[in-house]
Amino acid sequence: MRAEKALLKVDPDYVKYIHNMNILKNKMDRAQRIYDIKQAAQAEGLAKGLAKGLAKGLAEGKLEIARNALAKGATPEFVQDITGLDIDAIRNIQALPVSSE
Repeated sequence: MRAEKALLKVDPDYVKYIHNMNILKNKMDRAQRIYDIKQAAQAEGLAKGLAKGLAKGLAEGKLEIARNALAKGATPEFVQDITGLDIDAIRNIQALPVSSE
């Protein structure tokens, strides 16, 4: 009963103000959660893209080293030792014509 009497003494405008502030806070909290999720997804995508690009670049670099070493007369076994490429891949490189870029 006391709570009801106390509530009757509270200004209705104040109750409405508190209600509107709660709505605004909920909207801001939701916007922050959405922003955080987007930031995390963007960071994850960037990390995946960088890893993929790095792996592709390393593979292309190894192939370029193999081509250059073979062009200078290195043996396929030596090229395998320095690049870590499969011997069949190195022999396929030998079979390809040299491009003049």
